[in-house]
Amino acid sequence: MIFDRSAARAHGWLLLLGLLLAVGEPLTLALEVARLVPTIGMRGPAVVLLVLVRVGVTGFAVAAGLAILGRRPHAAGMATLALALLAAVSLVAVLTPILPTNRLPGTEWPVALAIVVYYVAWIVYLRRKRASWGSG
Repeated sequence: MIFDRSAARAHGWLLLLGLLLAVGEPLTLALEVARLVPTIGMRGPAVVLLVLVRVGVTGFAVAAGLAILGRRPHAAGMATLALALLAAVSLVAVLTPILPTNRLPGTEWPVALAIVVYYVAWIVYLRRKRASWGSG
């Protein structure tokens, strides 16, 4: 049987999700950490712990994104877990006073709702896509 490389490539929304996880998340982390470095002395160990957790979650998200781009059989499960972890870390960052913020007072809950909707939409997409994973 001849291996068709084009059938093994992610495309459409799946390609977008793979790129967001593999490229977008590390860029977001880099910008976030660059903004936090000057405040670590003032904010203490809570910020360091949150950054370390964020680095671990981002590393897992990159692995999931690469699995999606390579159309690995375990990619949908990895990406679902990565999205749930990213949502949890994002919600902690938004709903706790650990990180510095430029948001207006009272906007925490609408932002948190937007985060939940964004990540749940990707998870629902992945669950539907998983049924046709082999067919593209």
